[in-house]
Amino acid sequence: MAVGTKGSTGARASGYLCALISLASGIGLLWQRTAAVAARVLFALLVLWFLVWRVRALFVATLVEGTWSAGATLVFVAIEPL
Repeated sequence: MAVGTKGSTGARASGYLCALISLASGIGLLWQRTAAVAARVLFALLVLWFLVWRVRALFVATLVEGTWSAGATLVFVAIEPL
């Protein structure tokens, strides 16, 4: 079912939720008081996205070459200081 059709309110709501979190965190990065919290929220969103979409693809399509391109994202996550 395509995003935006009549029966896809969950997909549309999750899209709006991710956009709202990204926008609010991006604005939060502009102020020093909220920058640390905003960075942690964005990092948590990256990890959640990675676990839901990229790690699942490793098990579903193991033999597809593009599936293993997640290595670059893993390097970014590994060197991210907390």
